[in-house]
Amino acid sequence: MKRKLLLASIVMLILSVLAASPALAAKDYSAEQYDVVVQVQTDGSLLVTETIRFRFEGGPFTYVFRELP
Repeated sequence: MKRKLLLASIVMLILSVLAASPALAAKDYSAEQYDVVVQVQTDGSLLVTETIRFRFEGGPFTYVFRELP
């Protein structure tokens, strides 16, 4: 009995993973518009303002990650 329950649980887990794969692959996002304004201050420092418009397709999304060099 325990063996059948374990086997059924494993089969359900595999089916769940396979069913979720297409949904996860359908997620996508892109930056539609990227505006940067850089102001050089009198002391030589920079004031940078970025406005980025993203388009999200699929989902749900919880955040966007980007790396600044």
